[in-house]
Amino acid sequence: MKKLILTSVLAFFSLPLLAQTALKSSVSSTGNTLKKDGIQLCFTVGEIAIRECENASLHLSEGFINPHIFTPLKIQDYQNLPGVEIYPNPVADIMHVSLPEDSVYETYLYDLNGKMLLQRQISGSSGILDLENKAKGIYILWVIDRKNHKKAQFKVLKK
Repeated sequence: MKKLILTSVLAFFSLPLLAQTALKSSVSSTGNTLKKDGIQLCFTVGEIAIRECENASLHLSEGFINPHIFTPLKIQDYQNLPGVEIYPNPVADIMHVSLPEDSVYETYLYDLNGKMLLQRQISGSSGILDLENKAKGIYILWVIDRKNHKKAQFKVLKK
């Protein structure tokens, strides 16, 4: 009888844990986000424990969580942009960006606090980003093709 009461009490108090909502996604060098029927799954390669959830009684944050930059960049529904290459990485001063086709691309460089440090438009199939005056550290580079609604993101190590 004690086991039944204990099990019932534990089940009752664990019900709110089932109603968690994922708040943020991770930054990764590769991975994807899948959406279906109001459920979103974010996965990456090279990151472990990458979620932030909360409900009325629980807030869980694990791993590296990036700031919400999809909203200011207006790229919530953009697909992945294949064929973008950046080099060298790690970079000392000048970073080269190779793009899949001649088009107009936007590039944004963010620090890990979500502050935009550089914004540049690249026309054509390649471009150069000058990172000479940036401090050593890790940055996030976004390459956006507004015409085709595609995006690519990279971790950049400035040495």
